[in-house]
Amino acid sequence: MIQGGWLTSHEPNGEWLYGADVGVHPAYRGRGLATALYAARQELVWRLGLRGQVTAGMMRDYGAVSDRMSAREYYDAVVAGRNRDSTLSMQIGVGFEPR
Repeated sequence: MIQGGWLTSHEPNGEWLYGADVGVHPAYRGRGLATALYAARQELVWRLGLRGQVTAGMMRDYGAVSDRMSAREYYDAVVAGRNRDSTLSMQIGVGFEPR
């Protein structure tokens, strides 16, 4: 999907939509904007008849606990619902399946 760190390998007839990034300015967070952006992507997937969408998410809040747990432990805790991460938890909440 990403070739050499760049989005240069676009396949116009591909089956999947790749979502490179979603960012909301801190002053506007908590208003449902990221959720609306992900929903708009999903609408595009349906309209184009694609198989789905793929995205990546940085574990934005991991730095606050990195001295106490590994990245894998943090990821597992977020996926299990024991911890909350502002990016990963939101993606899970809109239906993404972490892999």
